[in-house]
Amino acid sequence: MRAASVLVAMSLGLAGPAFALPDEIQTIVETYRAEKPVLAADLATLMQAAERWCYDEMDGTCGWSDVYLDVGGDTATYQIGYLWDEDIETYITETIAIDGNRVCETGETFERSLIARHPGGELILGRELHDLRAEFLANTDRTIQCFDYIYLSASPADETVTLRQRSWTGEETSAADDAIVTLHFDPVAAAALTHRW
Repeated sequence: MRAASVLVAMSLGLAGPAFALPDEIQTIVETYRAEKPVLAADLATLMQAAERWCYDEMDGTCGWSDVYLDVGGDTATYQIGYLWDEDIETYITETIAIDGNRVCETGETFERSLIARHPGGELILGRELHDLRAEFLANTDRTIQCFDYIYLSASPADETVTLRQRSWTGEETSAADDAIVTLHFDPVAAAALTHRW
């Protein structure tokens, strides 16, 4: 009788939800160990599959985040989101080049793609948006940087993969500039993330 009850419960979906990484991502993480650099082909797959890349995640907030819109050949286009100041959240579209196991900024930033909103969700439009775009152009650092990624861990239960981003200037990198990035594959969890100042 007990065994039959268990089978009925399972058939009704009462055994609890199953969490797992997408098959192509699980295949990738099984080939890595901690502190191993992520190969370009695997990086492209991670970009395409993840719902959001959350940098320096803390209590459901990101220092900044990326959503990859298009990945193909040796380039990728993504939308970066972050707080411009305490009162304005911004999103802008940029293109990067995939060069070996590194990704490099191209300087191709689509300023006209800049969208912004107040913390309550109200969109910034009209003259306020025009002025914000001008401020963005005047204050954005145009120095070209390159990055690579080091595999750290994966959590099928949380549907996440964690990497360390290293920043390169020429052939030099500094651990002080490293950032931990959590890749979220669950759409609901990714959508719940916010940005912090």
